[in-house]
Amino acid sequence: MKKNSPEAVAANKAELKDWVVELERLQGLLPVEASLIRLKSVELPALEQQIKEQESLIPGISDTAEKVHFHS
Repeated sequence: MKKNSPEAVAANKAELKDWVVELERLQGLLPVEASLIRLKSVELPALEQQIKEQESLIPGISDTAEKVHFHS
């Protein structure tokens, strides 16, 4: 089949259409990727820091709870 035959042109147009659809699908994923990057780089580290801060309070809270329970 020649490159410029009607059949080849039709096949190329169909392939181009498929690639355009794929490009649109991938471009639609960009906001998802941006959200993932933000979660990994900003939100998760902040939450991990909050967890560490809260965990550091646990011994003090446990001691206080035991004292209150013991004196009741």
